Amino acid sequence: MVAVWLLFTLMQFVAEPLFLDRWLRARAKVRPETTFGLIERLHWILLALSLITLIGAALGSHGVLIIG
Repeated sequence: MVAVWLLFTLMQFVAEPLFLDRWLRARAKVRPETTFGLIERLHWILLALSLITLIGAALGSHGVLIIG
């Protein structure tokens, strides 16, 4: 769970202000459809990671061991 939070924090407060915002704006001017698709895929990946973490935490708190 901490790894997912760290990833979100790094994306929001480090990568986006430093370079990601300018890179995405420049890319969107040239290829807006593919840029939107890229952003959408990245959001779905982050959502999936968050849901996997949430489900794992809920199962773990109830004593379910997935591995072992």
